[in-house]
Amino acid sequence: MRPDADTYYSEPRGMLTLWAGLLLGPIAWLAHQASSYLLVYWSCGTGHRFAFHIVSVLMLAAAGAGAWLALGAWRGTGKGWADDGGGRSDRGRFMAVAGMMASGLFALAIVAQWIPTFLVDPCVR
Repeated sequence: MRPDADTYYSEPRGMLTLWAGLLLGPIAWLAHQASSYLLVYWSCGTGHRFAFHIVSVLMLAAAGAGAWLALGAWRGTGKGWADDGGGRSDRGRFMAVAGMMASGLFALAIVAQWIPTFLVDPCVR
């Protein structure tokens, strides 16, 4: 646990870490979904699928970065749950755990959306 966890996670840098850990996974999934739809016409016209794989790897890395940030924030706030609750570090701990869970879930969603690019022709309508 950081000795100054209460002050760190109430300052802009600490809050940015918490919010980035919480939101990077869903934003990566949304970007993956949107870019996959946009790439269909290009892929159908050229016959290449490599752009789907590049986007999937990049967005999976972004979701992983969100989980990594959330894990670091969780370690910084003490890795456990306080009995009294309601403090700044408790809020940070909750956001960090929620960020790890959300990033993991959305990374799984990115992988699930990546699988059809191996199996389905993008020109099929």
